[in-house]
Amino acid sequence: MSFSIWFAALAGLVRFTNTDGMYRPFIMLCWTGAINELVSFFVARAGYSTNSNNNIYILAESLLLLWQFKKWVPEAWMKRYFLTLAVVFAGLWVYEYDSISKLGQIRYYFRFLYAVVIILLSIHLMQRLAVEHARGLGKDPRFLISAGLTIYFTFKILFDAIWLYQLRGSVAFQQAIYLVFASLNFLINLLFALAILWMPKKPQYIRF
Repeated sequence: MSFSIWFAALAGLVRFTNTDGMYRPFIMLCWTGAINELVSFFVARAGYSTNSNNNIYILAESLLLLWQFKKWVPEAWMKRYFLTLAVVFAGLWVYEYDSISKLGQIRYYFRFLYAVVIILLSIHLMQRLAVEHARGLGKDPRFLISAGLTIYFTFKILFDAIWLYQLRGSVAFQQAIYLVFASLNFLINLLFALAILWMPKKPQYIRF
């Protein structure tokens, strides 16, 4: 199911040169996620943990999403605090993974922080779009992506909290949690692919 991100990545690859530049960070994120899933597959097949490459990926994910919201959120405060948030994200990541050996571990405070920030930015953007565009939200890529991110990261916080606070319960419960998360991830990746297909093209006069 995790390979479903390739639907969005391939859609982005086909549409990249013709898509409005304000959406390109998200397309780049889909490529990064697809490559990371491929790396994880081969690392796991070789019998090693995927924690190291996933921990590097979440830093890239957080910065690309932050860059994307800088393009989508027009308020001055977003442009003002973009660099500050990027430095905080990178600084906390370095603090938690300050050595090569720690890359193989799962640490949660950076994950929680950037998940909360992305959820808040997503909700803010959805509210703004709902006010500005009462109709057509179901085909607005920004709204679809923000909705998907809100659902994904809300569940991700709950998922990580279960492991952080040792609330895992029985093996059957753990398997059920993984199945729900994998299924949700699959559906959201399909939503992202659909959003990319609905991204507007570049105005004709600025194409290159």
